[in-house]
Amino acid sequence: MDKALFYPILLQGTLTFSVLALFVRRRFKAAYAGKTDPKYFKLYQGKGEPPEVRVVDRNFSSQFEMPVLFYVVSLAAMVLDKADDVMLAAAWAYASFRVLHAYVHIYVRKIMTRFYAFMASNIALIFMWVWLAIGA
Repeated sequence: MDKALFYPILLQGTLTFSVLALFVRRRFKAAYAGKTDPKYFKLYQGKGEPPEVRVVDRNFSSQFEMPVLFYVVSLAAMVLDKADDVMLAAAWAYASFRVLHAYVHIYVRKIMTRFYAFMASNIALIFMWVWLAIGA
């Protein structure tokens, strides 16, 4: 079993934990600054959180949407011994575009740039599934 596919998986996992760390940091900072009422967290109702926290919250949630399919196809390719150079290149493309998407989403906030990164990552992911299906 070729383990090279593990490295783009590691990049995607690192991205998820990095966004989590930023989310926690921003949430606590907002709470300590009085920008968020601690009572909000009881039922998630009321004034809510400031935009700089909400954007990271949303990005963190997105790390458990399409990336789940990335993890599955990557692991399936490794188990089925289909982790060839093409699959590896597509996996690197996917994980790299997800990093770009997160950066643009959290820091740059340009909707079309974010959309292009999102679509590019999804095209890479679809390609991975098709490549696995063709090779299986």
